[in-house]
Amino acid sequence: MRYKEFFNVRKSNRINKTLSILAAFISFLVVGSVLYAATTIGDNINTGGTLDVTGLSTFSRATSTSATTTDYLYVGSDFTAPPGLDYSGDLFVFDDLVVNSQSTSTVSLWVGSGGTADIINVAGGDLYVQNDGEIDGNLFVGGTSSTTAKIVLGAGQTADATSTIILGDEIAESATCIKLRTTAGDWVYAYATSSSATVALGLTWTTTSCE
Repeated sequence: MRYKEFFNVRKSNRINKTLSILAAFISFLVVGSVLYAATTIGDNINTGGTLDVTGLSTFSRATSTSATTTDYLYVGSDFTAPPGLDYSGDLFVFDDLVVNSQSTSTVSLWVGSGGTADIINVAGGDLYVQNDGEIDGNLFVGGTSSTTAKIVLGAGQTADATSTIILGDEIAESATCIKLRTTAGDWVYAYATSSSATVALGLTWTTTSCE
């Protein structure tokens, strides 16, 4: 009888030990799966190496000497991005963006949330502005400048407009040609042959191109 009781006690201890090991293993699996799904760090995290995150990460504040993402990066609250973005290597900034040095685009710069670029191909350093543009200083155009609307000089002046239209190179004194479309659809040209011509009849008009 004593031997049987001793055997039952040993058997019970084995079962309890097995159950304890099994419970610990299950707990490990549960904790591991929770950590794999989401991890919350309530304090600071510092790393001197590389921090790799395969899922979505949300930071209230982050400081780094270098940050790289192969997907996209949001700064600030979430907002609706304009159409056309592929969310691959994109940067979204909810509020202001301040650049202390130069800002460079190797393709193009689009200012505005919409619009259609009808003339430019939005490549090679093009600039597209959806709405108005104001320049308080000088504007130098090395190529061709065109407009489908009006060119207004001296707008908002309280007295006579003091704006000056300069045609030609102020330094090289190159000749200037004015090309105008007539109501009949033909092109006429005007140019000044000399300073004395401007004193007499002014510009010389011709149907021959002076471009």
